[in-house]
Amino acid sequence: MDRESYSQGFADGVAFARQEMGVTASDLATRQTRRKKVGSGNRNSPKNRILTEMTAKKWAKYKKGSGKKTYVQIRAMVSRSQEYKRKTKNM
Repeated sequence: MDRESYSQGFADGVAFARQEMGVTASDLATRQTRRKKVGSGNRNSPKNRILTEMTAKKWAKYKKGSGKKTYVQIRAMVSRSQEYKRKTKNM
């Protein structure tokens, strides 16, 4: 796809959005910044605090070795664990 056809397709899309949906060009440009980020819930919820504490314990043990997992992977493992599910069952 060459540059002219790509820019023409974009211009057609903007024109359609203006006509059919009543959207301005500035609305289209700022759409990404106004979108709510995934996972931007309450970071200090009781469940999150428990998950962070449990992950910190596992991470402290894990990083002493020569492991290849990241903190996020360890946190995901903890969130799927039976121990975490028991602690947060009635929250």
